[in-house]
Amino acid sequence: DELGHVARAVDELAHRLGELEQERSRLEQERADLLSSVSHDLRTPLAALQAAVEAMVDGLAPDPARYLRSMQRDIEALTSLVDDLFLLVRLDNGRFEMPATSVDLTEIADEAIEVLTPVAAGRGVRLALDAPGGMRVRGNATALGRVIRNLLDNAIRHAPEGSVVTVSLDPDTRGVRVLDQGPGFPPAFAEEAFEHFTRADTSRNRDTGGAGLGLAIARGVVEAHGGRIWIGAPPGGEVGFELPQVPAA
Repeated sequence: DELGHVARAVDELAHRLGELEQERSRLEQERADLLSSVSHDLRTPLAALQAAVEAMVDGLAPDPARYLRSMQRDIEALTSLVDDLFLLVRLDNGRFEMPATSVDLTEIADEAIEVLTPVAAGRGVRLALDAPGGMRVRGNATALGRVIRNLLDNAIRHAPEGSVVTVSLDPDTRGVRVLDQGPGFPPAFAEEAFEHFTRADTSRNRDTGGAGLGLAIARGVVEAHGGRIWIGAPPGGEVGFELPQVPAA
């Protein structure tokens, strides 16, 4: 009996060590994937910047103003990526400082639409707001505005030309849905869409998507508010989130 207890303890220890080794391997793979993704998304704008600078130094830039505008866009892309990475680290570590007040989600959604209307127009897409009126929640206006802009930006990238992307608000559930008329999220991808650096289009070019951080940031911010976020099934693209109701005064 004593030998049996020892044998079982050894078996359990071996099983636990095996699980720990699998977890270590998974974390190592995630770390390698993270470094690969960061390197990829840094390399493209840096290479473009280097080429533009060399062309201007060598006097080979036929239109210096156009080159400077391109360089400015590359610098903005690099700055946005670094800012997103810092924000994700704070969200993952629970160090995201978010002063909360009573805010109007309808107003925040309307402002997000106004900001991204030129981007949508450039792709032949129209933005619309479906809201019965004001909808107050307790949260951080800046952070929630970023969530809606991220979801809108993602929808615009996948919406067909000539279609409409709609931000729909439901006062009963304190919910927000961003709907587009594109193909929607592939079911297999929807399960991992909120992870860092995941994109349905693995070609990772500027026309079809960014670094794959927008949905991860959206999830982190929504969950920091005590809410939940989800992806709807196709046809059409849908990402929605709900926030807790404002406590009665």
